[in-house]
Amino acid sequence: MIDVIIDSFQYSPRNQLFTQPFPFLVNIDITTTGEIDTLEGGSAPAAEQASFPDGTYLDANTVVSKSHPRIFLRGKLDTLISSTVLVQTGFDGNNKLPAVLRNGLSDINVWLWQILQAEVSGEAVPAQSLCGMNAEAIRLVSHDPMKYLGQGHIVPDVALGPNVALLNWLRAQAREVEVAYVQVGMEREDILASLNRLSSAIYVLMLLTVVAESGRDISKVGL
Repeated sequence: MIDVIIDSFQYSPRNQLFTQPFPFLVNIDITTTGEIDTLEGGSAPAAEQASFPDGTYLDANTVVSKSHPRIFLRGKLDTLISSTVLVQTGFDGNNKLPAVLRNGLSDINVWLWQILQAEVSGEAVPAQSLCGMNAEAIRLVSHDPMKYLGQGHIVPDVALGPNVALLNWLRAQAREVEVAYVQVGMEREDILASLNRLSSAIYVLMLLTVVAESGRDISKVGL
């Protein structure tokens, strides 16, 4: 086992830093094959570590089983962040769409890191946005896209093309994380609200992609 102190974790895909540094102790279990088995914050007494053969850090002073609901949620968030990065590598491969759409995916990445920071640190989830739209704007557009974008609601279909398919795959994964959060009995309303808005935000990004790919103007997004 390797313990590493990280004093200030700051992730900035769009020059947006966390509101405060993200200090935590990383416990990395290296398996016999050299694989990194866990990456969690914490620093607990050796006796407590020994009481959990599958233990990992919940916070700076507590070791829990990897079946703990919060560790389960962090794993889900980790997967969703990885999926977001994967979508970023494949979205608009020909670089023909407005940059605001690629920036929107960066916003989603920031959104997820903010949720993870809030879960680990206990801080409130900060105000979040997509392409300059705040939570209320996202709600309005997702509920009535015809009014705000001149585009009706869409359902997954091969005819919408690979970019929308990638985004819809990401949206479905985000919804799974939200459902999992409820199923394991987590009660932080700010995180639940953020996860709920997240799937709506990705849906709005899908709508914007459909509008842009049809040759229509999305330059007023966020106004």
